[in-house]
Amino acid sequence: MELLWPYVKNYSNPSVEGYLAWVKEQQDSIYQIKFEQTFIYLQAIINYRKAIRTNNPFLKRAAKRTFSPIWSGRHHPIYCLIEVADEVQLMQLYPKVYDIVENNSVIYRSGICNQHQGLDAIIEEINKNLEALIPPVPQYHHWKIAARNCKKFVKLRNNLFKIIGYNNQSSGPRTRPEATIECQRFQALLRGLEFVNPVDSKMTV
Repeated sequence: MELLWPYVKNYSNPSVEGYLAWVKEQQDSIYQIKFEQTFIYLQAIINYRKAIRTNNPFLKRAAKRTFSPIWSGRHHPIYCLIEVADEVQLMQLYPKVYDIVENNSVIYRSGICNQHQGLDAIIEEINKNLEALIPPVPQYHHWKIAARNCKKFVKLRNNLFKIIGYNNQSSGPRTRPEATIECQRFQALLRGLEFVNPVDSKMTV
């Protein structure tokens, strides 16, 4: 709004076209920088976010390339290399793989359409699940055992949640159950099943 105000207060019939023409005539360097930051780079960030959430590869590519002059002009070779390596890698993929990568920037696993996750975030979640199954200083065979049995442990956990009546999958807004009540329900179930009874240890979940 602050960028528009100098133009609006001096023209009785302001318009978008008139404002863009007026901006080109301005010589103040601070105003030019603020205009560029807001209407070019901030808009590119908004476009990139929109592209990711809607799986729009063309809009995503356009938003990324808006920042290319910054990487070159400010001499950030690492970002230039990342950008070029990403483009080269995409060009070398098989067409079917390329289409999958380009058209699936994010997916949602919860079933809630407004809760998207990037593929890297999903992989990170899986990695955290694996880390919970290994010792603090893991060796290669620890990772191998955890990776091979991760689904079994997840299935075991889901069976436990099903028995105690805890719904881990939500189709509505995310909620956090009250801890005290959940603990009491879990303790009552264990006592009823004599799950921790050392005399009768045959009961399994």
